[in-house]
Amino acid sequence: DKGGHGSGGDVKGSLVIDGVEYGHPDYYNYKFFGMRKKNDKFYIENYNNVNIKKYRWGIQFFPALVVDGKCVVAGTYGLGIQPRTTVGQAKDGSFLMLIVDGRQVGYSLGTTMEECANQMIKYKVYQAANLDGGSSSIMWYDGAQITKSSSPSGFGRYLPDAIYVKKKS
Repeated sequence: DKGGHGSGGDVKGSLVIDGVEYGHPDYYNYKFFGMRKKNDKFYIENYNNVNIKKYRWGIQFFPALVVDGKCVVAGTYGLGIQPRTTVGQAKDGSFLMLIVDGRQVGYSLGTTMEECANQMIKYKVYQAANLDGGSSSIMWYDGAQITKSSSPSGFGRYLPDAIYVKKKS
């Protein structure tokens, strides 16, 4: 289902692609991380305050890690030490992604929310969001998987969306 606001097939939460919202937004528990059409900057808002029409793309997530250059989480944030997928933007417009492997004794146990936030701040990120963790935390580069999924299959789980970065031609 590719309906607008509040509709969508299997996508849980809001997913905005080219200004069109898909999915089933969670109005109470999640925040929104999106790129506005007017300036290509990312903003973090409570979903209840979001005007989807202002955004080129965006996603619902939980929790915020860095807001206006400051860490806004402490420790594990009640979510344990896990694999993580984190995205953020620096003031200069650079977009950063951090994937942390985990749940693999002798290789990587994972990380806390605060450690993710601090890594993003180390790279001058001004806004950052935690997306997911576990077996969905996988990064591919130039046609090869460069992280090690915690999934027994090694390939992670099927997801309705992904962040795909492509070099401009």
